[in-house]
Amino acid sequence: MHNTIKQQMLWRYATKVFIPGKQVPKETRDAITEAGRMAPTAYGLQAFALVHVTDPALRKKIKTEAGYSQSQITDAGDLFVIARRTDINDAFIDAYITNVSQTRGADEASLEGFRGMMKGDILSRSEEAKATWAGRQAYIALGAMLETAALLEVDACPMEGFNPAKVDELLGLSEKNLSSLGLFALGYRGEGDYYATAPKVRVSKEHFILTY
Repeated sequence: MHNTIKQQMLWRYATKVFIPGKQVPKETRDAITEAGRMAPTAYGLQAFALVHVTDPALRKKIKTEAGYSQSQITDAGDLFVIARRTDINDAFIDAYITNVSQTRGADEASLEGFRGMMKGDILSRSEEAKATWAGRQAYIALGAMLETAALLEVDACPMEGFNPAKVDELLGLSEKNLSSLGLFALGYRGEGDYYATAPKVRVSKEHFILTY
């Protein structure tokens, strides 16, 4: 397993050239997105969502109107938008407490301390601070999905080079209390992508891991 993980981390790269339209099998795609859903987040609150863009016309609009004509947006088998929640408020936390109660069979009254702690911490933050916090949680999930994709030999490209406000407009995300953070393309690498075989450039272990 150790060698497999190392091998697949060397195999993966931010794919720039996809085989146009080659689909990821549903079972495989579901395993990748489930890794994101099950990723750890602060308090387990999951202040983000994945938006699966399946409409080819919408993907083309994202590419031309918000994505600086990057081919991955339309060529990859699947395109997801990673979006943070903008409604991190009393009602959002209350709904989470209800979910905890129902999932674990616990009386909501026994969760009052947990509810109060979350509200005291999260709701005391400015909207900007909450947005930053939610974004950090979303990127934990993105990392889990990237690693899972690599282990399943599915190519992926995480993308921040786009116009988030335009994507929000095209997908009507504001009405869903969401704001886009990144794009996540899944598929299979095509020919002519230099980065597929280029050596990975990373700092040495000695510079990366500092031991005290």
